[in-house]
Amino acid sequence: MSKRAQKTLNKPASALTRKQQCLDHDASVAAEAVTAFATRRVSSVSWPMPSAGFGNNASESPPPSHLPTPGPYAMFGVHSDLMQLTPIPEPSGLKLSLARLESESHAVRLKRLRAVQGDSQTGGTYAWHLTRYRTWWESDQASCCGAEPGYTPILPFPVTAAKAVMYLEDETTQEKHQCGCSTKTVPRSTIRKSAVSQAISTLENWCVNHHHEYKGDVEAQINLWSDNCIKVIEDAAKRNEPKHIESLQALKAAGTSSDTYTPEELVHCSQWCLAAASGPRGTHIGARDRAMLLFSTSTAFRGESAHILQWSNLFVSEIPMDDISSGFRVPVLAALADNAKHNKDGQVDEHGALCHRNVDLCPVGAIAMMFFSYFHILSLPVPCFEPDFTNRSYGEYGYRSWYEYYVFSGERVNKQMSYDNHRDRVKLIHLSNDVNISKVTHAARPFAAQTARSHGASVLSPQQGFVHT
Repeated sequence: MSKRAQKTLNKPASALTRKQQCLDHDASVAAEAVTAFATRRVSSVSWPMPSAGFGNNASESPPPSHLPTPGPYAMFGVHSDLMQLTPIPEPSGLKLSLARLESESHAVRLKRLRAVQGDSQTGGTYAWHLTRYRTWWESDQASCCGAEPGYTPILPFPVTAAKAVMYLEDETTQEKHQCGCSTKTVPRSTIRKSAVSQAISTLENWCVNHHHEYKGDVEAQINLWSDNCIKVIEDAAKRNEPKHIESLQALKAAGTSSDTYTPEELVHCSQWCLAAASGPRGTHIGARDRAMLLFSTSTAFRGESAHILQWSNLFVSEIPMDDISSGFRVPVLAALADNAKHNKDGQVDEHGALCHRNVDLCPVGAIAMMFFSYFHILSLPVPCFEPDFTNRSYGEYGYRSWYEYYVFSGERVNKQMSYDNHRDRVKLIHLSNDVNISKVTHAARPFAAQTARSHGASVLSPQQGFVHT
């Protein structure tokens, strides 16, 4: 037996008891210190809530629900007469480099996604639905806390299938909002299947963009579209489509067989665009709105397709019209489109419009009048059509500034019209001419399809964007 052990055995019991009490006291103090430090560390962490959109900042995300309470130290037991606290090492070396690389790659992806969605209506739609989901969830959890004392509220994020199901169950019972009004609803109506699909797409979009922040949360990794409960809700929304017959009956009673323009309404809108204008700038805006309306009703353009149309996309072509006589060819004003909603792969589509016998409905004449107002009413200069070869970024064909001019432009000819501006202009036309249809920027598509069908076109033809007027 060692001398130290023998000495310990020879100590009186009271001395050993005091020694053990000291050790217990030291251990208790150390444990309290670790708990207090961890508590202070957790309370000092601020977790910003996501923005209204799909996430304008890669760091804007709530705390991962699967992570344990963070603590900076771990206790590995008692060594000698004192408790040793060993700090947990921070990630370093290869692990830190890989984590940083992953974070930077997701930041690049989100930046690209913001640019893509910022050029379309999708970003605004997702922002609206996500804000609506967050507001509803917080209100629902507040109700649960009030009804059940001691209830622990659940954060709205990360989005999981269970949370999405509860939100969609309530959303499908809501009445449809009136066109252009976020506070008034249509009595005895329900939201359509497309609105339910939009809500699911919004929540799934958030999950895809933030799943890397919740790797340890299994529920946050599940695809919402593959969840059986969500599939049932979407299928039920499809089956509820016949309930919209009541709203269609109201439209029929108003004198229209479908939710689109009548030829008479379109004539009134066309005439109003020119009659209500005043001053050089107002006259040009009226001519622009009229051309945008008539060209869209002839080509079945969506709002986005009209916004991105540029001068260089227009050209004149000919199509055979054997119904008139064998080999007869008719001139057509055509437009190229390679970035429409249904075409994101760069495929070049051609959309064409023919001259109309009624001057108030002629898309070709409307485009011509718009250019006349640009050059002769606003007295703007004719662009230089000569290519500039000094800029090597444009290759062998050179740079042409007029290639950046938009047909239906915004404040400047080289600035694309915004969705909000387009919507406001069309709503003004509808209000001023007592046009009561639910669509706004897409109002021209049903009219084009109906016109094509009434003139014998196949179902596929209006989808391809060529309508015989």
